[in-house]
Amino acid sequence: MEKRKRGNGDGSVFKRGRRYWIAYFDENGVRRSRSTLSVDRRMAERILRDETDRVEKIRTGMLDPQAERIVEAGQRTIEDSVKSFGGKLRAEGRTELYVRRTEREIREFAKAAGIGTLREITAEKAATYLESLKKKGASARTRQCRITSVKGFTRWAWREAMLPADPLAGLRRPNPETDRRRRRRIMLVDEWRWLAQTTEGAPDRFGMPGTERAMLYAVALQTGLRAGELRSLRRSSLHLGGERPYIVVEAGRTKNRKVARQFIRDTLAESLRQHAARMVPGVSVFSLPDPGDMAAMLREDLADARRAWIEAARHDPNEAAKRRESDFLIPMDSEGRILDFHALRHTCGGWAALGGASPKALQTLLRHSTITLTLDTYGHLMPGEEAETVGRMAGFDDDGTESATGTMDVTADCSSSVCNASTCERSGAPSKATPCEGDETTAIVGSIGKTSGKRDPAQASASGSGNSPAWIRTRDRAIMSRQL
Repeated sequence: MEKRKRGNGDGSVFKRGRRYWIAYFDENGVRRSRSTLSVDRRMAERILRDETDRVEKIRTGMLDPQAERIVEAGQRTIEDSVKSFGGKLRAEGRTELYVRRTEREIREFAKAAGIGTLREITAEKAATYLESLKKKGASARTRQCRITSVKGFTRWAWREAMLPADPLAGLRRPNPETDRRRRRRIMLVDEWRWLAQTTEGAPDRFGMPGTERAMLYAVALQTGLRAGELRSLRRSSLHLGGERPYIVVEAGRTKNRKVARQFIRDTLAESLRQHAARMVPGVSVFSLPDPGDMAAMLREDLADARRAWIEAARHDPNEAAKRRESDFLIPMDSEGRILDFHALRHTCGGWAALGGASPKALQTLLRHSTITLTLDTYGHLMPGEEAETVGRMAGFDDDGTESATGTMDVTADCSSSVCNASTCERSGAPSKATPCEGDETTAIVGSIGKTSGKRDPAQASASGSGNSPAWIRTRDRAIMSRQL
């Protein structure tokens, strides 16, 4: 019996069960086989011819396989694409809560814009969607969050060659600063003391004992961790044995996808150590309620603290009346600023700024992506050096008169920022070249080997000449330089 030879690239048709299958070699020489979903052999042969013709066109350069994949992917339903995008986010280590929220926001956009496939997404439809959200009363922050999810989706589809270009690449996100609906305020130190004191003795609320809630608030204030990051803490996240206790949040649980190491004070570390000793390994440090109940829990604790604060002044009717009218421990003050759970992080940055933390240290503490974000948020709270800067400016005296600089025809004395023999001699003023007590010139000279405030003989002769730099005495090191 003669052995059947392999085909010349035309492929083959065979039957499995009731349906016909085809087999062929693709443009890369890889054998492919798939069902035609047909029970008619002629239909199966026609499908095979289409596949082999497509392979031949790709080999001869008549057809671009990437363009073909884009056309094919553009016909996929939004639901299929959203599921693939969600799988990509999970593979990157995103939290399940984040993935579900992103998928929901993309589906809401597609439904509102009437989009069924990828290729139907346009910048015009996205802009119309944003405008509809604005008319419904959505804030700029909400609109920014929604369109960020959609832009991430289209950017992924473009990178995966599912779209020829990103249709939303040029669409700008709304600026939350122009329409900020929720402004948070910093908790006062006295407010925190009353909150901590009353919460520790309060009954269980939202499944959390009062002592655990007070500890949670303290951790949020000292570390600036977000609610989701606090929820991810386990006993292994607590490093409380060393001289500088700290808390670690895994990279997959932080907003910037980097490991966070936040230091805490010894008193809080001791409380956490006692709390963790009663815990089972692998269990969350805090038994937090649902995300939507976090703010409600804090509001109820604030209400208890405010009642206790007002009750403390019951023997003074005037003081009690003032306290009832004040914004102390109020979740929303008279200016519309909110004190919610995320405001604890805002308080952490505010207290650090008021305590004198440098912008770089504050950026590290709060794990901001840029120093600009830190300065925009907390710059107004940082101790200003404007007054000291003006006080150090060369050219002005403490009494408001201009200093002699070697070219001004004014009388100079030891209190001026520049005083030397040559300038006094040219101006006709009495020379007072004796070094001033306590000025920085002596310290600078001492740092380079001079042990007294007296001038070096060579330096003295040089200052007497008319074409050499004068010996000046000033707090400005730039002016002290001989290069001037």
